[in-house]
Amino acid sequence: MLRSDAGTAADILEEPEVWHAVGVLVDRSRSLSDLHSHGLHLIAARLWRARAREIPDELARQELFAVWQVHVADEILRTISEIIDQDIIVLKGIAAAGHYPDRALRPFGDLDLFAADPVRAQRQLLAAGFRRVAGFEEGFFDGHHHLEPLELPGRETLKVEIHSRAPWVNWCPSPSFGELRGRGRPGPAPAIWLPDPIDHALILACHSWHSLPLRRALDLVDIALVADGVDRQALAQLARRRRVSRLWKTTLAASDALMSRGSDPLPLRIWARDLRAVRECSLIERHLRTWLAPFWARPPQFAALEALHAIALDVLPTGGETWPEKLERTRRGVQHPLRPIRDHDKALGPSARRLRPRDGRSSGPTEASVPEARQIG
Repeated sequence: MLRSDAGTAADILEEPEVWHAVGVLVDRSRSLSDLHSHGLHLIAARLWRARAREIPDELARQELFAVWQVHVADEILRTISEIIDQDIIVLKGIAAAGHYPDRALRPFGDLDLFAADPVRAQRQLLAAGFRRVAGFEEGFFDGHHHLEPLELPGRETLKVEIHSRAPWVNWCPSPSFGELRGRGRPGPAPAIWLPDPIDHALILACHSWHSLPLRRALDLVDIALVADGVDRQALAQLARRRRVSRLWKTTLAASDALMSRGSDPLPLRIWARDLRAVRECSLIERHLRTWLAPFWARPPQFAALEALHAIALDVLPTGGETWPEKLERTRRGVQHPLRPIRDHDKALGPSARRLRPRDGRSSGPTEASVPEARQIG
């Protein structure tokens, strides 16, 4: 059930099955930085306060900021509903937050809005006073699943991203606006809609594989909460129909394991060990993730091609870099294979963004590139 009311420190303990398991994860983490990397810092603060544990000043400020973000999100959504002339579906962050005991427990920095006519929606917002977020190179969002981020003057803490398609994997079509709107639920303002949990759970699972497969613990907490009470057989059938069955099974097994509802599947024991330990993924682990994860998301023939593609991206120059730049980057990686990803990207500097995949997804082979193979989900 969606919740919009702010809660007390003890409210998080009202659902012992999920929140006891999350508390175990929080206790396992060794630093606030690691909790941040998995998006669990706000939950940690609430749990620590319920246990009468002292909250670091930095974390207390982040709690206040999270409350502010929820307020800003509601205000911007109301503003958008008065500007646009079409329905909008809210996805990911603030929509997932509605399944938490308190929306301020779920961190988010943007509003992901899916529109049937995203270009018109973007144009209307710009005409009404929204502006493009500075700092992105021209053409950076060409081909991306959302248009250039916007911001509302005076409310710059929250970016608005108008999506041309739902976040999804690259090997099959994403659910259409009509599909999601047909099962959607009225949102917090006119023309603003929320996705049905059965659709949203799959979108969240696919998004968790976008930039890095099973990228963080928060994604799996989101899925556990959004899918709570949803018929699992119906979810499995929809995943098969949308050709993401393997990915969904892997993601659900990982979520169940972290929520103490099952044993650790192989990914948590091989290439996603940082999830169980609640620590930031290291450089070598990121490489292993991109090389091995396809075998848990796709049929073998496509997984092998995608793994080879991922290895090629790691071995060859990319993002316009020269061979000397690539060799220097490789040298740094070999010297510090266990360095957390954030520290590695910081050492790379501005080039880290340039080297990032344009769409945040693998651009590896699709089923269409191997027509003789049997297409199964």
